[in-house]
Amino acid sequence: MTVGKTYGDDQRDAYGVMQTIMPDKVEDITQILKDMEKYVDAIRQDAGSSPEILAVMEEECQNKHAQCAYWKTLGECLKNPTYMKINCGPVCQSCDHIGMLTRCPLDPNEPNAWEAGDLNAYFYNLTTHEAYKQYEPKVWSRPSYAGGDTILTADYKIGPWVVTLENFLTQDEADRMIELGTIEGYERSADTGKINPDGTFGKNVNERRTSHNAWCLERCYRDPVSQDIMARIENITNIPDINQEYLQLLRYEPGQFYRTHHDYVENQVNRQSGPRMLTVFLYLNDVLAGGATNFPHLDITVYPKRGRVLIWPSVQDSDPNIIDGRTKHQALEVEKGIKYAANAWVHMRDYQGPHKRQCQ
Repeated sequence: MTVGKTYGDDQRDAYGVMQTIMPDKVEDITQILKDMEKYVDAIRQDAGSSPEILAVMEEECQNKHAQCAYWKTLGECLKNPTYMKINCGPVCQSCDHIGMLTRCPLDPNEPNAWEAGDLNAYFYNLTTHEAYKQYEPKVWSRPSYAGGDTILTADYKIGPWVVTLENFLTQDEADRMIELGTIEGYERSADTGKINPDGTFGKNVNERRTSHNAWCLERCYRDPVSQDIMARIENITNIPDINQEYLQLLRYEPGQFYRTHHDYVENQVNRQSGPRMLTVFLYLNDVLAGGATNFPHLDITVYPKRGRVLIWPSVQDSDPNIIDGRTKHQALEVEKGIKYAANAWVHMRDYQGPHKRQCQ
């Protein structure tokens, strides 16, 4: 017998999904549920509770699975706290861990990758240092004229930095990343959606973004080729690879596009990872027609080329926590063939640690 009776018909609204009482755990589960009632009711009645915790209690601190109480008898609240404290908050008595600010406070000792002035210094170094000449850096836009350049002689725009590097990936590496995307499984791309009560972000599938994507997790992340690429990104950004999001592998078929948008996510500023500061966009193949990356405010259009990397900032040099709205961009419609590419987003602080703790 795998399903027993439930503890009270009135608990569906008050505490979430009604709990299954397994025949061999009746006494233990009954006591857990009684303790849960006392815990939740005490918080709700406590006038000293913060507004955030009370709001989370009403909207999000609920048992989301019928086996929560049973799992607690097995010690899962301690063995698997990342899942249990969020999805079984009442029985684990962890409702104060569900709100993002209480569950994932900022660490004042976590170093920032950039301070004021570091953005310009980084791009200047990337485009002038001998170590990067192998990639043939091309400046499409920069904050001011270099050397004796003028509006008449410069072959670049004046604005935020936009730079391309050539031959950043070999053909074999690009082909392997396309293969890994297929292995991971492409799904319809989605924008960042509304914030859930627990602080996580929902998904927003819409007609402004019609591509498909896969995330370079598990097998893809462990693959030697993706490891080499992430290490190379660390080398050209001088920012630890733990600040990178997992690679987002993209596939655009004919007629697909991504309308004008920005990579900066405002609600990440006060989170453990901080905001996205840099986009490193990797082109994995040549496209027969269309599929360019366009910056409408800068009048810049960069076409796909296998092995090419396009780099731009999402933030300002004077304060790298603040968005630079000029780097809004769009993926133009693919007219012929298929476009394969990858996004590498680089954050102010460690991203991968908070991601594993569901703090992102």
